[in-house]
This record gives sequence, C-alpha cells and structure tokens, in this order.
Amino acid sequence: MRRSTGLRGEFSRSVVLCVALAVGAPLVVAGCNMLNLGQGDSSASSTTGGNIKPSNANLGDFTLSLKMTQSSCGQGAAGLLDKWSFDVSLAHTGDTATWTSGGATIDGQFDPSTRELDFTSSVTVDMRKDDPASPTPKPACSMKRSDDAFFTLDSADHPKSLSGELTYSFAPTMNSNCADLVYGQTPSFKAIPCTVTYAVTGVLKSAPTK
Repeated sequence: MRRSTGLRGEFSRSVVLCVALAVGAPLVVAGCNMLNLGQGDSSASSTTGGNIKPSNANLGDFTLSLKMTQSSCGQGAAGLLDKWSFDVSLAHTGDTATWTSGGATIDGQFDPSTRELDFTSSVTVDMRKDDPASPTPKPACSMKRSDDAFFTLDSADHPKSLSGELTYSFAPTMNSNCADLVYGQTPSFKAIPCTVTYAVTGVLKSAPTK
C-alpha cells in the first residue's frame, strides 16, 4: 500500500524529542506522543497528521515491541532507545485507519485486502531562535521529525498480532543552521539529515468491546 496522507540536543539547554507514534511518537512511543513532544524551553511550531476522526470498527488494544534495526543518526540520538514497548488502540472505518496512544489520535490508511495499516506524521520543533544580541549568538535552528509506521495484521477482521516497521527521519528545516548538533562540544547526532528504523511486532492486549 505505502501511500500515506498525512534530541537529546545541546544548545545551552537540553531538549528531548519525545519518541512517540502519534504516528507519535513516536506517529506515538514510550509513554509520550508526537503532539506533546516538546520538553525544556523549546516549542513545537507545527504538526501534521493529527486529525481526529471517530471510528466504528475497533480492532483492539495492542502492545507493540520495537527493536532498532538501522540508525544513521548515531547511538542514543534524539533519546531513542534500542528497544522499548508501548500500547496502542487500532481501529478502521473503510480504508481509514485510526491510531490512538498517549491521549492522541491520528488517521492513516487501511487496506483490508492486504491487511496493511499505514500511518505518517511530522512535527517541526524550534530548537533555537536567532538572537544576535546574545553574548554567544548562534543562528536559528529548527528540526523536523517525520514518522512513518507500516504494519500488517494477521487478520483484517479479528487480528491477534501484527508486524511491521517504524521509521523516524530527522532533518533541519530550510534556512536553519543546526551544525552544532553534529559538530558541537556535545554532539547530539552523528549526522543530519538521518533516519532510525525499528522492526515492530505487536500482540493483542485486549479485544474490542462488542
């Protein structure tokens, strides 16, 4: 199917891009979600992929287990762990899928013929404003994180398990200068832009209420 709609950084302060698949985080991950990923004094300036819609075809609550399979961002970049797990509620109405975790709900796509679910989301975080008056001025830096989750259910109607992949992509926005994330005294990334990919397996935690 694959057709979607929609740091532990050091800039004189510590900022964690909360991992959540809301595609949260992580898309929403590790107890927080993408719509709530700002920590420290940085703020999320925009998000996409967070349209809330009701669904009357509940698939159930699943516990997802993630294992990192690839990272060009470097060990521990953006606070991402090698392994973790979290719970998510899945549903669909026709070809519209719904993902709910950590209090956030987003829409994706569902193909009943292949049992595939596809979710994407993105967020832009203003890591640092341009402040020429500062004693140690640094150029403005904004980072965009894009999340892409792709799963296959074992059954389109009454799934008990799923498997798939979750990818986080990090990149500075246009006209941003985030070089100190890589080349600063305390680098947060091995390189940017970069991606981190996880293999995902899920098991049904609680069946939908009839």
